Amino acid sequence: MGTINGSGPYLRCRIEYSITAGTGGATVSATLYAQNQDNAYFQAHLYEGYSLTIDGSTKSGSGGALSGSTNGSVALLSHSKWIAYTGTHGNIAISSHFGPLGASINGTYIGERNASGSVAMPKVGSAPTKSTLTAPTTATVAENTKSITVKWNSGSSYNGKGMYRVDVSINGGAWQFVSGDLAWGTTQWTYNISNASQGNTYRFRIDTGNDVGWSGHTESGTVTLNKLNPPSIGTLNTWNPFVNTSVSIPLSGGSQTTNEAFMRRCDIYVGNKIFYCGKPSNGNTSISVATTTADCLAQLGKTRYAASNLCKAVAWTENARGARSTYVEKYFPININTDGGATPTLGAFTLSGGVTSIGGSSVAYGSHVFLAGRNNIVVSSPAASLRRAPSGTTVSYKIECTSKNAINAQSGTFTSLASGQKTIKVTATDSRGLSASQTKTVMVQNYALPSITKFTVTRLSSPETSAQVTYTLSYSPIYKYTDGVTAGDQLNAIYTQQIRKDTSTAWANIASGNSITGLNADTVYNVELRVSDKMFTGEYSTASTNAPTITTTLALRKHGVGVRCAPQSSYAFEVKGDANFNNSIRVGGSLTVAGNGVELYHSAPYIDFHYGYSTADYTHRIIADSSTHLRFSTPIKYKGSAGSWYTGRDNAFIRTVDTPATTEYVPILSSKSNTGSWDLGTYQNDYFYLTHISDANYNSGTNAVAAQYHFRPDGEFFTPWITSTHYVRVGNYWKYYAFPINNGNTTNGGMWITLGELGGTTDSQNTYIKVITGNGYNARWDQNTIINIHIKDAYQASNSGRVNAFGVTWTFEGAYLHGVQVKVRNKDGNRCRVYIYLPSNYRAGSYTVETCGGWTNILAENTGAPTDSTYVDQPVRFMGGGDTGWVNVNVGTDVQTYESGADVQVRRVGSLVYFSGQLRKITGNQPATLDRTYVLFNIPAGYRPRRDCNFVIQGSTMNRATLRVNANGNVYICRYGTNQSYEIAVNTWLAFDVCWFVD
Repeated sequence: MGTINGSGPYLRCRIEYSITAGTGGATVSATLYAQNQDNAYFQAHLYEGYSLTIDGSTKSGSGGALSGSTNGSVALLSHSKWIAYTGTHGNIAISSHFGPLGASINGTYIGERNASGSVAMPKVGSAPTKSTLTAPTTATVAENTKSITVKWNSGSSYNGKGMYRVDVSINGGAWQFVSGDLAWGTTQWTYNISNASQGNTYRFRIDTGNDVGWSGHTESGTVTLNKLNPPSIGTLNTWNPFVNTSVSIPLSGGSQTTNEAFMRRCDIYVGNKIFYCGKPSNGNTSISVATTTADCLAQLGKTRYAASNLCKAVAWTENARGARSTYVEKYFPININTDGGATPTLGAFTLSGGVTSIGGSSVAYGSHVFLAGRNNIVVSSPAASLRRAPSGTTVSYKIECTSKNAINAQSGTFTSLASGQKTIKVTATDSRGLSASQTKTVMVQNYALPSITKFTVTRLSSPETSAQVTYTLSYSPIYKYTDGVTAGDQLNAIYTQQIRKDTSTAWANIASGNSITGLNADTVYNVELRVSDKMFTGEYSTASTNAPTITTTLALRKHGVGVRCAPQSSYAFEVKGDANFNNSIRVGGSLTVAGNGVELYHSAPYIDFHYGYSTADYTHRIIADSSTHLRFSTPIKYKGSAGSWYTGRDNAFIRTVDTPATTEYVPILSSKSNTGSWDLGTYQNDYFYLTHISDANYNSGTNAVAAQYHFRPDGEFFTPWITSTHYVRVGNYWKYYAFPINNGNTTNGGMWITLGELGGTTDSQNTYIKVITGNGYNARWDQNTIINIHIKDAYQASNSGRVNAFGVTWTFEGAYLHGVQVKVRNKDGNRCRVYIYLPSNYRAGSYTVETCGGWTNILAENTGAPTDSTYVDQPVRFMGGGDTGWVNVNVGTDVQTYESGADVQVRRVGSLVYFSGQLRKITGNQPATLDRTYVLFNIPAGYRPRRDCNFVIQGSTMNRATLRVNANGNVYICRYGTNQSYEIAVNTWLAFDVCWFVD
């Protein structure tokens, strides 16, 4: 079946046809239709006539009426024709027309309409049979094969006519039509290979066809071009062309598809120089490539002696036809100095500049005896000799000496030498980087001229004209260090010791312990001594001292005044024996007392200081103004800072060093008050105490304290009372962690806990107080604990004082109680904890607790009486119910403050919390949540509601959202939108001003 459509506005021809094949031909049938189109609506008769032609056979008619429906059609004429088979199968023509109507639609004249088309006739007969390929079969051929012949058996065709077509697939790729149409009777065809490559595969197929159709393909075997695979290069060690002028390259592996014999070959490259291998025999496993040392040296040049990537081996396999595989390569290092034969040679250097004279005689120590600050080290090195170096290779030198800057020269001098062992090293380095060194060690010794100490000249009473000379000498010994390490012979000693009585006399030799004579008994001499050592015989150390007159009752000399002695040169006034002064002694310089003490006798003895030569009565005074006190006129200041406690305590201004026994006190400070004194010091058990003792106990000698704080080595602190002016409550369970109370005293001490304001009814309520005490907080009821209940504002508990039962009944006569205090004392002196439980209808202000991990509750709600397992051992800080002011809340990274002044803040006034702010969403990962699935941020403890709270807030445009604040502080934005939940878009505006109560 088929359709042929004509064209034209509002009306067209349409032909529907069918072809029915028969014996020796086919019947073609067609029907002509007139069809409205383009939404035309009309009725008309085709009075001009119409026709339908099939392969030249025409049938005509007239008077047909058009359909009145929109796009309707009407059959005008049917026609058929038998078309016999003529030996060729082609197309026939079908056409039609109808004449003008003479009508006009929408201004368009309806004229003649036509339709025509070419229709293919069905074929009569059958496709040929398949041909069978006989060649090529599966095979591997030489890599230089240029063509492949395809052969097949003839096919059969119903009319003895047809053609053949050959396709090829290369390397398993798509089939390509390559033969063109081959005439019937052809049985072979040759494929010429282009762009051949080793290992290529070729497969062929043939198709047989005639005018009816094609038989389908039959395929050949696969033809493979031979492929050579390269060998592997074995391990290549560092190569020294001065040791071996040829390089042996180990080879293994390699193959070719035909399994024919092949050889392994290899060339080497040194830089841009290639060295070719010979032609080896088949199956070889190594190649020896000859080189020249000169060529290799030229490639290295005069700036290097080795290289890691300079040499390259390139290997391949090759068969008898000369075909080669692909190439493999491997770099290997070259080094002309593997045997040390390229290293420069450097002879030993010489040293000079040391000591050349000892004791005035010349010596040959200048190369190994050096004195600090006196001698220089002069280094002279011979020139280095180059080896295996190309012309133009240069040498540089470097001389190094311990603790001195290096000298970049062949020779040099080191000056201003400090003492100590010195290593001298000379290095010669050529431009290729090879070095040779020589090293020597020398010792530079400390040296100073001899020193004279304890030089005295003492007058002898017999004869009066003589004096004994004593002194002590020291000198730098100086040793012979021939190797710079081991000290040899000592070279230095005292050389000259000379003395003279004064500058008018000549120098004379002297030794300590000898005497000088010819002294006038009434004259004081300035005696001079000089000494020198062997190293520098002309340089002297000198000293002088006075030789006094002989001993007199009062000696007046140019050097001072002597009482019962001759004044020495170092003293302006000298007294032998005791001296007594009834009035003041004024000393302008230093005052040195060689005895064992200075004693001041007076009703109020003092020592005055005149800082900066002040003319005032004093600038500082130390005075004994009573028999029990020593007073300082100004504060005592001492800078005792140190880098650590263990180095600092010895620098403390006041430090006690006594270790207290079991019951001893070691006070260090005492400060008087109106009714007693505060004393600071240590006591038994390594505790540090701050104690108040009353004047009454002090005056009576009673060792009892009014109050006492102590600090323990484990960090605990004791105080007799703790006052909390704010409120503490968790549910119905109240807790206070008490510091350890003091020793057992039933009258004084103890611990006060002030609970602030309590509220309740006028009915009696039961309040429980539990005390856990004992060493290590052993949990046990202690019947020796005294509990006092005091209520301010004239309200008194129904029972107070000592109780043995821990249920204490309070009677309330009004709506509130103010300042409830609990005082606890422990008679056995152990530590304790205090727990307080109040009934549910008691109320008080809120609280927060600060710990090292952040803000947290001190205890979970417990509506029953306390038990041993309900306490939490942690320090606490109580915050009261006043006004906290506005506090910023950290809103994290998903939102930010919408505008300046719109920070997210909380404020607590008493038990009411205000929460205010404006936010802008800045990330896109927050979903439109229907409930609490996304935490926005967290409100700190102390501001969190007791139960979860929900608030309706305003969003962008007219959107609304639910602000949810949980009791754990988590803040959520939920249910954003107008009539359903939407994704909260970036830059969404969220504003809120809400409040809630806290307990």
